[in-house]
Amino acid sequence: MSKIYKSYYYFLLSLIVAFSYSVNAQNFKMIDINKVANSSPQNFQYSTNNTFVVYKGSFYFSADDGVHGKELFKSDGTSAGTQLVKDIEPGTTSSNITDIISSGSYFYFFVIDPNYRQTVWVSDGTAAGTNPVSNIAPGYGSPFFVVSTDVNGTPYFFYIYSDASGNHMELWKTDATGLAGVKVAALNGIPSQTAVVNGKLFFDCPDYFTGVGDELYVSDGTPAGTHIVEDINPNPYAGSNPAHLTSLNGSLYFTADDGTGNALWVSDGSGGGTHRVPNVNNIMISTISTYGNNPFAIVNSTLYFAGSLFDNNTSTSTGYELCSYDASNPSANIILVKDIAAGATTSSPDNITNISGNLFFSAAANGTDIQLWKSDGTAAGTVLVQNINQGLKHFYYDFHNLNGTLIFSYQNDSLGGELWKSDGTPEGTSLVRDISPGPVSSSPYYLTNYNGTLVFVATAGIAGTELWRTDGTNAGTYMIKDINTTSTDNSGPGGFVQAGKKVMFTAYDPLAQSNIYTTDGTVAGTKALESPVRTGYPFVTLKKEQYLIDFNGNLWKTNGTKAGTKQLPLPSFVKSDSIFILNFFVSDNAIYVYLFNFYTSVGQLWSTDGTPAGTYLLKSDFNSYFNLYPTAVGRTVYFTNVNSNSGSELWKSDGTPAGTVLVKTIGSYNYNPLANLYNYKGKLYFNAYTSSGAGPFLWTSDGTAAGTNVFNGFTVPQQPFAQAGGKLFFFADDNSGLYGTELYCTDGTQSGTYLVKDINPGPAPGYSIYGPFKPLISGDKILYFFADDGITGAELWKTDGTAAGTIFVKDIQPGGNPAYVTEAVNTHDRLFFVLFHDVLWQSDGSGPGTNPVADANLSGASNYMNLAVNGDNLYFSAYTYAAGQELYIGNIRFAFQDNNLTTTPATLSSAVGEMPAVHLKLGPDPAENILQLYVEGIKKTTSATVSIFSLSGALMKTVRSNDIGRLQQLDVSSLARGVYIIKVDDGSKVLFSRFVKL
Repeated sequence: MSKIYKSYYYFLLSLIVAFSYSVNAQNFKMIDINKVANSSPQNFQYSTNNTFVVYKGSFYFSADDGVHGKELFKSDGTSAGTQLVKDIEPGTTSSNITDIISSGSYFYFFVIDPNYRQTVWVSDGTAAGTNPVSNIAPGYGSPFFVVSTDVNGTPYFFYIYSDASGNHMELWKTDATGLAGVKVAALNGIPSQTAVVNGKLFFDCPDYFTGVGDELYVSDGTPAGTHIVEDINPNPYAGSNPAHLTSLNGSLYFTADDGTGNALWVSDGSGGGTHRVPNVNNIMISTISTYGNNPFAIVNSTLYFAGSLFDNNTSTSTGYELCSYDASNPSANIILVKDIAAGATTSSPDNITNISGNLFFSAAANGTDIQLWKSDGTAAGTVLVQNINQGLKHFYYDFHNLNGTLIFSYQNDSLGGELWKSDGTPEGTSLVRDISPGPVSSSPYYLTNYNGTLVFVATAGIAGTELWRTDGTNAGTYMIKDINTTSTDNSGPGGFVQAGKKVMFTAYDPLAQSNIYTTDGTVAGTKALESPVRTGYPFVTLKKEQYLIDFNGNLWKTNGTKAGTKQLPLPSFVKSDSIFILNFFVSDNAIYVYLFNFYTSVGQLWSTDGTPAGTYLLKSDFNSYFNLYPTAVGRTVYFTNVNSNSGSELWKSDGTPAGTVLVKTIGSYNYNPLANLYNYKGKLYFNAYTSSGAGPFLWTSDGTAAGTNVFNGFTVPQQPFAQAGGKLFFFADDNSGLYGTELYCTDGTQSGTYLVKDINPGPAPGYSIYGPFKPLISGDKILYFFADDGITGAELWKTDGTAAGTIFVKDIQPGGNPAYVTEAVNTHDRLFFVLFHDVLWQSDGSGPGTNPVADANLSGASNYMNLAVNGDNLYFSAYTYAAGQELYIGNIRFAFQDNNLTTTPATLSSAVGEMPAVHLKLGPDPAENILQLYVEGIKKTTSATVSIFSLSGALMKTVRSNDIGRLQQLDVSSLARGVYIIKVDDGSKVLFSRFVKL
């Protein structure tokens, strides 16, 4: 896993605190579960194959040595010759280098500084000769460079930036010195691929402003010579989506769709010289590839690719098979080389690579079992090399020519992903070396030809992801250097639940066969489950036993021991790559699983008691991919279903098909769904709009249509409820015009429902949306909450449900700014919470007793996540540079026993304050699952639409934010690996940026 990229979005924390809890110091300990020390050498390139750059006898890449952060390195293939070039961002801060390309007399790369401003750097391979390129985007706000390419010794750069005048997308190059930038042209989009033909740069480019889709462009390096070649598909926003840009014999070959299908085209850079190649066989070309849209394979002057022959007379297709086109023959047509998977079944040829005049590729003769094939360009010469498959899952990638031998990465169940070779014969096809023994993958990547060998990145044991080389033999395959021996990787612990006398949770260690762990609070007592089970879903508890779903959709029961872990005799819930488990929950007597098929947009709800006879498909025609907000009230589960016609509705289930029914048609608006279902005293409470759009109101339900009604006519923000002292608390506005949205509580009766306190006197609201954290924290007798009295901003309060007992605790962030709390737990009416993700606080309900936790073992820790209390212990994960994101455990039984403090109040000062210009900030970049963003320089409560587009302009995701001036968290886990454009539109301005999804 990648190191966590850290960025402080608003403030530099200056904590001047001198604690002396007599029993609280040294209370926490860190358990480093994942001790793998990765340097993660890489050269991430947004638009090309990821390889290292060879320059003046060395190859260059970015890596983390555990001391300097991720910085620029070089290697000559020896341990002694592998060294840091320059620490661009001093200390452990990373410069996050990407897109290293060689061009002319230098090599170039992008750097992202801690403020997420991206710059272009140039280097001659020395520290002194490594510097920013001058005059690129001078004074521009937050530029993001997305594509770089070499054009006959001159580097070209595409990027996006925003300033006070709006959004800009431009093409730049360097001048004759290679050290300064020159603007070439303004664009209306950003390309995903490039090619150079006859000294001209070709690229695809969507037009985000005029309605022209993704089309082919050309540039000769001048403003006048940079333009669209031809609008091949003139339908608005459709685009021809040029792909597989390939230079051959002075022409550009590529695929494009003019509205009649994705076919092969050729261009000389002019509209008149751009046309489809002869195609009497009506062969359409696939754009699906392991490597995306990289150039076609070429043997002599013949192009090879995956294409599908469609017969208009019979309306049948061969499926995607190996096809070719002889570009040297003007009268040639595209032909089918061989129908490997007979009939309409597709063999999906991929990784097509020229090895000394022969083609090697992966294909599935039966449509599913992918194997290694070769071809001489004829049907008779297109044959299976050898079936090396073992187990059920196979994956071929990274085909490379090493001195006439094919070197490739291949993954199966028994060996994992490792390096293989083939000379085209069965006996000459074999494993090069099992770098990471057994089923664990070494995942060879960044394979680069260097001095007659291949250098690459691989993961092996405790050394982690490091730099390797191979000459194609077992003995000649070895680690060049273990660059990082200092800092270790993340385990990312979370999901803490009770398992007997221990706590069970999930964490990641590539050396363990399971990602399920138990701990007794000690290092020695923290162990991975011995059974080979991995899960990405939360545990659920049914009758004091823990259940989980593994990555293959199988249901397991476990108590945290090998003997007590068993797979239940049920079929897998997940049966294809398009099906995802969105909800996994329980009632008092059953387990529920909600599946959603993203291809068919249909959801299924299942229930089970763990036996085949007690497993039911409850409903198979849901169309909701939203959270179901499942909530159990005894043996009944309530949940929501969003219907595009009627809105968000309330459902219930008793675990049987007949008992899975609509409770009542409410018609709550789609984009403001019925939400926050909550069990209080055996009755359901929730927020919902009416079908007319009024609300949201507080509702209750007893499970019947007649008993499902608006509770008291109060409007309530869509925030979760909380309990303390036997009462239910919520924010609400009684619509009298006297109080605004303030804190209320109820005992479940109308007479027992009342305003707790008018915190912000008069009609101004005490409720304030201020961040990702929910403002009410349940307790035994005391409820902690965050509210705005109109003076301090949203700060910490507590209440026992009475006006007199509703007390302001502390102004944590002085100056009217809200306390940006990201997580909190209330245990026995003592509060632990996290400020700005980066500081752990505690409170006993008094101002003097509310302070950052003073513990030397938390020194340097940040990114606190997954706070959970079990017994006398507080569990969470936190990040340090040396250990990564790891497990922390602290005994908090006596944390508040001694309140004799000698404390200087903590002060928080803004590092930069509000910027006068408007900037879109986002990170981490690259992002794995969560992308965080906000717009700097606007009012915090500004509403906006956030849209994510692929580089071809396809809309991938849209969300609505009512608070874009504060940190937002977008779930991008469903996006494929690649580069995406993000657009923020608040109605008066539009901001663009880009990010990388890992």
